[in-house]
Amino acid sequence: MPNPANKMMSARAIATIALVRAVERFPDLDPISPDTSSLDPRDARLAHAIAHTVAQRWITLEFLLDRHLRQPMGQLEPKLRALFLAAGAQVLFMDRLPIHAVVDESVELAKRLVRPGAGAMVNAVLRKLAGDVQQIVRGAAYSPATDRLPIDDGYVHLASPVLPGLEDGIGHLSIACGVPARLLQDLRLGDPKIGEPPRPAETNNMLAFALHAVRTPLVIVTGVDQPGDEMVPHGQPDFYLWQSSHEALLGLLHKPGQSVRVQDPTSALAVEATRSLQPHTVVDYCAGRGTKTRQLGHLHPSAALYACDTDPRKLSELERSAMRGGRVNISTCDELHGRLKPGSVDLLVLDVPCTNTGVLGRRPEARYRYSPQSVESLVRLQRQIVGRALPLLSPTGLVLYSTCSLDERENHEQARDIAKAHGLQITEERFTLPGGAGATYHDGGYFALIGRA
Repeated sequence: MPNPANKMMSARAIATIALVRAVERFPDLDPISPDTSSLDPRDARLAHAIAHTVAQRWITLEFLLDRHLRQPMGQLEPKLRALFLAAGAQVLFMDRLPIHAVVDESVELAKRLVRPGAGAMVNAVLRKLAGDVQQIVRGAAYSPATDRLPIDDGYVHLASPVLPGLEDGIGHLSIACGVPARLLQDLRLGDPKIGEPPRPAETNNMLAFALHAVRTPLVIVTGVDQPGDEMVPHGQPDFYLWQSSHEALLGLLHKPGQSVRVQDPTSALAVEATRSLQPHTVVDYCAGRGTKTRQLGHLHPSAALYACDTDPRKLSELERSAMRGGRVNISTCDELHGRLKPGSVDLLVLDVPCTNTGVLGRRPEARYRYSPQSVESLVRLQRQIVGRALPLLSPTGLVLYSTCSLDERENHEQARDIAKAHGLQITEERFTLPGGAGATYHDGGYFALIGRA
């Protein structure tokens, strides 16, 4: 339901209010979703762009804003902190917006949203922040430097070298790209040969990962029968970059009889690995919103296909997608165990919850939730899901285990432990680092096929 209080509010105000809630929860963030129901499409895009940029560049923004504040950003009241983040994102990264308009409206917002006296401080800090930007250089390759911030097609050239030195590789990338240093430190970003002992991350892979985390994620579609003018071929066959509006995409996806789905090529690799199989019964046990379910239905049209999830919101989306009336049997996981006998499933797909570290461009908020404790909690959850689902597997069946994580503990180590604990073996696996741009853009992820020894 639209919020009546939003009807007279600008895109900047609506984005700022959404960020207040995020500040109050930080670092335990959910996706930041401004309520843009009262805005026209252009202003709605601006509100979402502000929120997304803050989610991607939170660490960078606070570092640069702190230079001009008497009190650190982390100690400011939530409304003021949110306002500085929203305005800072526009000043630093959105060069198509007039600086004076950003500053003037932010000052008025401070007076209304925080208190009348806050306007003068906001004005002074934002003008100093604007002075930190020498120019935004587009169409030029980015290379790390203490006066450069990477953006999609170039870099922000700062007026002075204020970033951490390049000799502090992790510290520099953390500030320049907005990725927590602990995450960069913990991930094994060397040559991705699965199962090797840990070793120091290689700078080139660490840089590629950090840059991918601040790229604007591309919308990629597949399952297209006749590509239209709104699509540009991706480097991966049968995948296309969507070039039109979100509204047009929704219209295409909801068109009756349409097989198009939004899916990154890396995500599709996991299910594609089952193409040669001829299963009679397939279960997508953590179906989420059903992207892999639809791909499974396309690859295995003669199989009995079941999809379940424990998240009520995702289950509702599955049901609304009209698959219940088709050949996919949708239910809760409890209901699924009541319908299927143990040992009756030929292909058990376990696309388990994970840290999302392979898709930080799409899930920027996930970088702040990362911690050793969160990984341990997710690994336990993954094991619980596997332990509950595995009795469904037939004696000759295969498990497809997959994540969109780059963490070895969630990937190869988990697959190895599954195989060892249940008398199975890994028959195929693949680890993909995120990377590319334009027609080569792709997310990161992992999958393993696990079957009887």
